[in-house]
Amino acid sequence: MSIVNQNYPNLEYVIIDGGSTDGTVDIIKKYEKYLSYWVSEPDKGMYDAIQKGFEHSTGEIMCWLNSDDIFFDKCLFAIADVFMHHPMVEWFCGKSATLNANGMIIGLDNTDDIRFCKYDFYLNRGFWVPQSSTIWRRSMWEKIGGQLDTSLRLAGDFDLWLRFINIAPQYVVNTLIGTYRVREGQLSQMMDKYMAEVELSVKNNPLPSEELTLLRTYARKLKWAERIDRLKIFNGERVVRLRHFAGVHHLFPPVIKYNGKAKHF
Repeated sequence: MSIVNQNYPNLEYVIIDGGSTDGTVDIIKKYEKYLSYWVSEPDKGMYDAIQKGFEHSTGEIMCWLNSDDIFFDKCLFAIADVFMHHPMVEWFCGKSATLNANGMIIGLDNTDDIRFCKYDFYLNRGFWVPQSSTIWRRSMWEKIGGQLDTSLRLAGDFDLWLRFINIAPQYVVNTLIGTYRVREGQLSQMMDKYMAEVELSVKNNPLPSEELTLLRTYARKLKWAERIDRLKIFNGERVVRLRHFAGVHHLFPPVIKYNGKAKHF
C-alpha cells in the first residue's frame, strides 16, 4: 500500500513472490490492477527473484523494496524530482528509517553516515548503504550488465553498489525514501556470512592497479584521523570531522537538499 497509495502517475510495479502459501497470493490478486507484472513461483533465492523482477521491467528509474519494508509518502515524486533536476546523478541514496517488528520507527539515518566513496567499499566501510532507499537510472543498470550476482545469498546489494560506485559516484539526498524492518532470524542478521560474501565481492571486483596507491593513502589518512578523533579535538558529527581532517572531502559529492525557493531538490 505504501507504493499504490502514492498515486504516482507513471509507475511500473512488479511483484515476484517465491510461491507463498500463507495468503500472499490472495493479497496480490486484490491489487492486481495496479501491477505491471506478478508471479508466484519457487526461486533460487532472494536475488534470483529480484533479478527476475528487473527482467520484467522497462522503467527509466529502478529500485526494489522487500516485502517487510515500506516507502515514505510521496517519495516516488521526490525520486523523480531528483533525477529530473540533476542529470549528472546516476544513482543515489535517500535517508532510511529503521522499524521494529511492530512498525515503530527506532532509528533514522544521518546523511553523512550513508555517504561513501569507492575506497570505503574496499576497506569494508561501505556496506551500510540503505537498500530500500537506493535508486538508480536504467542506464546505470545497463552499464553494469543488467545482472545481479544471483550466486550471493546475503550481500547481492553490496555487490551491486560496488559495481555502481566503480562507474559513478554515490550521491545522497536529504529526504526519507524507505524503511528497513528489524526482525528476529532475518538474513541480514547473519553478519559473519554476510561479510564473507562482501570479501568475495571485493575480490571479484578489484580496483585497477593504478588506484591501489590511492586506496592505501585513503586508508592511512582515515586511520590517522580516527586516532586524532579519540583525543576529542573536534566537535560535531564524527564522520564529517574524520573526512575533513583526513582531507578526503573532495571524494564525496555534496548532499542534495530541497531548495525551498526553487521548490525542487
